Amino acid sequence: MPATDHDLTQALLDPALLDELHAFLWTEPFSNRGTRDDGWSCRDHIVVVGALLRTLGAEVRIRHGRCMFVQGRGSGGAPPVGIGQEGSSRLGHAWLLVPGLGDVDLSPRIAAPQLPWAGVDSPGIVGSAWIAPRETSFATTTKLREYTATIEHATAATDELRAVYLIQSEEPYGADIARMGLSWANSRVSQRLRGRGLPEDLYSRFAAHLLGLRAGYRQPLRGISPNKAWAIIAADVDLAPAE
Repeated sequence: MPATDHDLTQALLDPALLDELHAFLWTEPFSNRGTRDDGWSCRDHIVVVGALLRTLGAEVRIRHGRCMFVQGRGSGGAPPVGIGQEGSSRLGHAWLLVPGLGDVDLSPRIAAPQLPWAGVDSPGIVGSAWIAPRETSFATTTKLREYTATIEHATAATDELRAVYLIQSEEPYGADIARMGLSWANSRVSQRLRGRGLPEDLYSRFAAHLLGLRAGYRQPLRGISPNKAWAIIAADVDLAPAE
């Protein structure tokens, strides 16, 4: 029986699952085609979280575009600031859509302060809502001009937190993506894993590990070296997807 939207939300917001997910997928910031990349590894998150959601019985789609998390002008004089991609950025973003639940994006790395960004303790977007300790808003658009205008309006909103997403294309998350996840992600993280000869479906195995961690019959691996942890996941026959 497929999980309910409530069940899916609870799984996505599980602190132990999130800590393990981010420990292995986030990277330090780096230069990507001459543009700063904050190391969110959004495509890797898509493969892993999409596989997890599909295992729970959800229909999953992938959205491509851009996003911006905005802290509006502070009443105490702090300047407005955003983290994400401008409309003109050479880099894009990708996240998930679960019909019935809404947009899902666990990749944004926005908790740590990056002055003038104050930091927001948040797992990201779940159910088309920016999950955070204080009030936030979330909006999507398919129009670049509206995306830019909405970001500008958000910067002028005193003491408010607003997330704006630009949807430029959409595709289904199919079994082929789960099966060839490392190649599909084609990221800094996945290229390193492919270079080590690890299986293409490693991210699906990682998703199974995360579900086992949530269920209580697997132990976290983030306390050991990433290379050793990935090797354990790759070699564990219990995590291999069913043929």
